[in-house]
Amino acid sequence: MGQVTPAPGSAAHPVRPGTGTRLDPWIGAYADRTHGMRASEIRALFAVANRPEVVSLAGGMPNLAGLPMQALAESAHELILSRGTTALQYGSGQGDERLREQILEVMRLEGIDAHPDDVVVTTGSQQALDLVTRLFINPGDVVVAEAPSYVGALGVFRAYQADVVHVPLDEHGLVPEALEETLQALQSEGRTVKLLYTVPNFHNPAGVTMTLERRPRILEIARRHGVLLVEDNPYGLLGFSGDPLPAIRSLDDEGVIYLGSFSKTFAPGYRVGWAVAPHAVREKLVLASESAILCPSNASQLAISTYLANHDWRGQIKAFREMYRERRDAMIGALGEHIPEATWTVPEGGFYTWVRLPAGLDAQAMLPRAITARVAYVSGTAFYADGQGADHMRLSFCYPTPDRIREGVRRLASVVASESELVEIFGTAAHRELRIVDPTAPDLA
Repeated sequence: MGQVTPAPGSAAHPVRPGTGTRLDPWIGAYADRTHGMRASEIRALFAVANRPEVVSLAGGMPNLAGLPMQALAESAHELILSRGTTALQYGSGQGDERLREQILEVMRLEGIDAHPDDVVVTTGSQQALDLVTRLFINPGDVVVAEAPSYVGALGVFRAYQADVVHVPLDEHGLVPEALEETLQALQSEGRTVKLLYTVPNFHNPAGVTMTLERRPRILEIARRHGVLLVEDNPYGLLGFSGDPLPAIRSLDDEGVIYLGSFSKTFAPGYRVGWAVAPHAVREKLVLASESAILCPSNASQLAISTYLANHDWRGQIKAFREMYRERRDAMIGALGEHIPEATWTVPEGGFYTWVRLPAGLDAQAMLPRAITARVAYVSGTAFYADGQGADHMRLSFCYPTPDRIREGVRRLASVVASESELVEIFGTAAHRELRIVDPTAPDLA
């Protein structure tokens, strides 16, 4: 007979007094860093936002309908027949060398001149961000990030017990003067600032792009204060007009870690991203990746490599740009028609617009009523580490068709109108109290 493992809390396997609960007897055993972990507001929406009757303007899922599925299926079939024993085997911890060479070709579109040895392939750029944070952040170290900032990055920083300090954005991207002032203040307080995190192109969630003039200024400020700049750039090739802007990494090989991904320009299901880092950092990234996952998926890497070698990937990106521009236009037009009392950014690429609600409205409090009206968005509070953002919402235009976008905004407008009436009648504070006890609100936790 096999051994039976004693249950937590039994006489043979006691839990320290006062540290367990009926729901989780291991509550007292977790590492300190787990106490800051919490569910993403976006992930919490998925259960309801993905219902067919709900128009989801929440998630940032790429629209893959335009991919050449038949050709990709044939490529996958041929890959397994010809290189199956390689594709299905363990691989290099740094990533497939041929794919790393092809990644250089992709990055040259943004002015980056690197060597294959500078590239570390990761399981999506999210893993690259996790590895970078793991390498540099001790509990209490400061990460400076834009306000607002990418929710996935905030989750990583929180998990490693970093203190996030926000610096404001405007229509031209991260504000250099505010960055300088923030770094000086942190330095005078004796705090250790390790990273500056930025999404310079078609920002998630704000939709703005850092201007060419600001990029060297931001880099110079970070360099002068001894802060490593992390450039997260999943959307850089998805501009709606003109050539891609030069990456910040193109200006400096040593002071910037660049994060890239095939999730937005090809397919997120393969989970292939990469980091380009200074040589010494690159070595540690490989070691950290190997300790976490041994190696990235060979099958995914070879599928991406085959696609880049055998298909018109530049033409596919052009098709995506045109498709997303049409959806952006539908979103901006619908906002102007149905919610003119709000204000919003007009992105020149990417997936998102950032909407400021009429005075007195709270996007987080309003969300249950929006779901009841069969439309979903993400509250602005998801994109701050300090509770800001209730007066904003992120609307995504990448996945729904233009007609669905217009219908979603029409539904949203009715919710905004109803909320505005309640604020006018009851006032903002009383209105929020009413929202708490609303019995129709679905459980989004």
